[in-house]
Amino acid sequence: MTIPDDFDSVWICLQDVLILDENSQIVHSGDNIRDILCTLNTPLKGNFLDCFPEPEVRLSIEETLTAVHREHKAHSLKIPGIDTKLSAFPSGKEQKRVVVAVETALKAANHMRHQLQERVKEVECLYSISRELKGSQNLDEAINKSIQYLIAGFQYPDITSVRIELKPGKVYGDRNTDPETAPNTLKRPILLGNKEIGRIYVFYLEQADFLDEEHALLTEISIILGNRLERLKYVRKLEKRRKILLLKNEKLLELTKVCSAARKKLQGVLDAITDKLVVIGADYNIVLSNNDQIRVGGTCHKEIFSSDERCENCPSAVAFSESHPAVTELRRGEKYYFIRAYPILNDEGEVDRVVETVSDVTKQKQME
Repeated sequence: MTIPDDFDSVWICLQDVLILDENSQIVHSGDNIRDILCTLNTPLKGNFLDCFPEPEVRLSIEETLTAVHREHKAHSLKIPGIDTKLSAFPSGKEQKRVVVAVETALKAANHMRHQLQERVKEVECLYSISRELKGSQNLDEAINKSIQYLIAGFQYPDITSVRIELKPGKVYGDRNTDPETAPNTLKRPILLGNKEIGRIYVFYLEQADFLDEEHALLTEISIILGNRLERLKYVRKLEKRRKILLLKNEKLLELTKVCSAARKKLQGVLDAITDKLVVIGADYNIVLSNNDQIRVGGTCHKEIFSSDERCENCPSAVAFSESHPAVTELRRGEKYYFIRAYPILNDEGEVDRVVETVSDVTKQKQME
């Protein structure tokens, strides 16, 4: 518990009270009430009743103090010759003390207590609604609970009603009363960004005034609700994107399976061809082959002919540059080869790959 450094407010309150024990002995007397009771002929000390020598006055005051003890409730304390209104009330059942206080000071203290109670209600209302809207996964349920917190947070909950309207046509709370025709109504817009998407109404079913703090409270709650709806919109947008990505991913997986099956089928066709067959890119690197001894990724002249130089009259070079098939005959030592190159065009009509076949025609050449 934090102990305050400034006790002025407590001291000021004590100046307006007189505290008596169960035997009417004066325990404490504040400066202000002493000034009020200064018209008494005797000093304000000892037994309070001894300050009144007149039997009738003493008896009247004694009866009032006895009634306060017996009924344990406040009574007006009338002292002849004193115009200031005083009240006597019990301070506790166990101590059986009586507090005599100036009524105006007592009303001011009660007013202050009421104000503090209202501020506590407003803070609790704001906290509860903020917690509900931020933590709940069900927006409808969160708004309905928030309406109950909001009603409890206002000064007169018994005659308070709430209506929340969200576009298009969503209504929460009081559906039977038109807020615009109620005896007194507060309303605030609910904004999503700078766009109004609804309104929140708090209205009294009987004539009563709203506190300034209640105006501010409703403004804060409308902002909290707008923020919650903005987050919900963002979450829904993310969820929509997630579903789209999942759908695209599923289609991509299906397409991958189709492409994989097609690739296997193509590889089967290529494997059935006895001649060496490769698909090369513009850098003359092999991207596909029908022969396990030909390494994918190496250049065609290196992998097929073990040469660091491109073949003389390379038909693939012609296919790349002129975009039409080309054929050439090549001799490597005692071996003769017949090389054919076929261009593969992309969507723009440009050659990005070439299919090259290499046939060993050594026997045919020897028979000629």
